[in-house]
Amino acid sequence: MKPLITLNLILLTLLMVSMYTNRSFVALGGDLTPIRAIITAYSSEESQTDSTPYLTASQKQVQEGFIACPRKYPFETQVEIAGRIYSCQDRKNIRYESYPEEYFDIWFPSTELALEFGIKSLIVVIK
Repeated sequence: MKPLITLNLILLTLLMVSMYTNRSFVALGGDLTPIRAIITAYSSEESQTDSTPYLTASQKQVQEGFIACPRKYPFETQVEIAGRIYSCQDRKNIRYESYPEEYFDIWFPSTELALEFGIKSLIVVIK
């Protein structure tokens, strides 16, 4: 019983620290994982992607609900942002791996919609 109480106290402490310091954390045991991340938007233009702007890194045609995720999340990982579920089907540029924050990039069907979305700091729940 003591190990269970200790684990609960550790998780509660991590939650409180993340709330008050604005730091992210990873929950133990495969539970939902809330993190604060930088959310950007992109569309299918070579200047924003690569030479195959309609094909994701997972080799799927782009579509609504797809998101570029850090490489540590496997393809098909589901993430929730602002109440909407996205599927990790693309990758952020490798340079983002060295940044202290995590970056996610939502695909939009037009550059105008992507620009309208802008850049936001939001809570992301890894499912």
